[in-house]
Amino acid sequence: MKFDVGALPRPYAALGLALLFTLYSSLSTPAAAQPSLTTQVDAILNDSAFVDAHWGVHLVNLDTGQTLYRRNAEKLFIPASTQKLLTTAAALDLLGPGFAYETRLYHDGRVEGGVLTGNLIVEGTGDPTIGGRYTDGDKTATFRAWAEALRAQGITRITGHVLGDDDVFDETVLGPSWSWDDLPFYYAAEVSGLNFNEGTVELLVEATTPGRPTRITWEPAMT
Repeated sequence: MKFDVGALPRPYAALGLALLFTLYSSLSTPAAAQPSLTTQVDAILNDSAFVDAHWGVHLVNLDTGQTLYRRNAEKLFIPASTQKLLTTAAALDLLGPGFAYETRLYHDGRVEGGVLTGNLIVEGTGDPTIGGRYTDGDKTATFRAWAEALRAQGITRITGHVLGDDDVFDETVLGPSWSWDDLPFYYAAEVSGLNFNEGTVELLVEATTPGRPTRITWEPAMT
């Protein structure tokens, strides 16, 4: 059993840690010195704080294949962050550990004297890293790298438009089974072949003087 503790809301993250500690202590302490693993896990899952929760647990000793604990193991649950294990495994198998996304720049005009007379086309392939998460918070680092690449090709000015091509995916931008009340949150951003800042805008609403309008700011700028 794997707990993605960072993705669980409180108090469920605490429950995940408690179960992991219970499992560890049960396997490392003599049985005569403590209650059985079943008794300990039942005590955690039956806590009144989780009266409205549904738990599906299946603990297995990976060395022997012996089942250590079961509760609703055969029931169907909507997977949460544990689904990442399957998608990650599939990506590693199909794409390999060295896979890297490629976002390509094309143009449909001619270049004379450093001027591109025509449009610049940015062709996306679903790269989720264009933004600040992997560049120490610098959300436009990738754009500046593109600008340097264009200068290296002798292009310093564009007379046309910058066009984004996100056609690598179909037009289904939301998962058919996604919960509607998750949609305002960053982890339910629409699927796109051309992403910026993971498809999100960070909005900050601050109070000012009573009776006066609030102050609204947002990141990234110009969105």
